[in-house]
Amino acid sequence: MVRFSPAQLNAEALINLPAPADPAPVFHRLLAGGSRERSTRHRWCGALRRGRPRPCRWCLQLPRDRVEEEGEVRVFIEHNDNFRLPANPETPVIMIGPGTGIAPFRAFMQQRAADEAPGKNWLFFGNPHFTEDFLYQVEWQRYVKEGVLTRIDLAWSRDQKEKIYVQDKLREQGAELWRWINDVPTFMSAATLIAWRKTLSRHFWK
Repeated sequence: MVRFSPAQLNAEALINLPAPADPAPVFHRLLAGGSRERSTRHRWCGALRRGRPRPCRWCLQLPRDRVEEEGEVRVFIEHNDNFRLPANPETPVIMIGPGTGIAPFRAFMQQRAADEAPGKNWLFFGNPHFTEDFLYQVEWQRYVKEGVLTRIDLAWSRDQKEKIYVQDKLREQGAELWRWINDVPTFMSAATLIAWRKTLSRHFWK
């Protein structure tokens, strides 16, 4: 998304905007699940509230903007059989989760910790600012301290003059990544594979 791109919205374009009376479903990533928290589900989503030169679509707003306290929101679970931890707890796991894409990997680590899975876990995470955008920082630090998270590589794109992104960290750790993949069968989630293809096709193989 180009956040602050100049935009002209004329009457015809305004009329053609989809009406909120027949909304499409809004998907959010789950942060907790499995045996760790059977009775609750957590979600994480980003919202842009400032500087938009065009009207915000209703579906970009957080549900709490439209629901009273103690109100109800209808939800459903969209299953993805390809997005899950490996059956073998000894299988190493590589996770690439920029921004809110880190959400499901929190659930992954909760499950690995609960199962006392011996397999190694490596997380790549990136966001604009360390102080504002290190989502669930305390939890990741605890997992590192406890040995659940073997490695974590972080990229903060706006904390220095030269922008650093997750793909830069992938390229920087290319040799070690290859060792993980080449030495033993290593699990990479569906979301990770998408990021992997987009990044490595341009950077890793150079």
